[in-house]
Amino acid sequence: MTKNLLDQLGDSKDLPSSAIPALHASLYGRARTTLAIWRGDPSLDIDLETIDPADRPHLALAADEKIRVPVPLNWATDVWGRGLAVLAEQFTLAVLEAGPGRAVLDTVSFDLQTRRQLEVQTVNVV
Repeated sequence: MTKNLLDQLGDSKDLPSSAIPALHASLYGRARTTLAIWRGDPSLDIDLETIDPADRPHLALAADEKIRVPVPLNWATDVWGRGLAVLAEQFTLAVLEAGPGRAVLDTVSFDLQTRRQLEVQTVNVV
């Protein structure tokens, strides 16, 4: 397994060590709440790992029944912050492409295994 990205950031002299727990808590809270609502399980527990943005995020069910969630820090802004975390009963792992009024998403189905690309477009209503 790769070293947790937040651990790597903690080694940086440019980032105060107090920022690491805040970043982890922020990402954990957003991912856990989104997954708990999507799965219909308010007591859901997850195992969050922050990964490099170049690595491919995914979800997996661990042996202890926790959902393993390796996602990059930018998931909170690129996905959750845009309101794209759950669409068409799919959990969004990443935004693959984005442009004016259009986005292509990397998503996973409720079974945590079936992946698909989902294209969404906005419609302006006058």
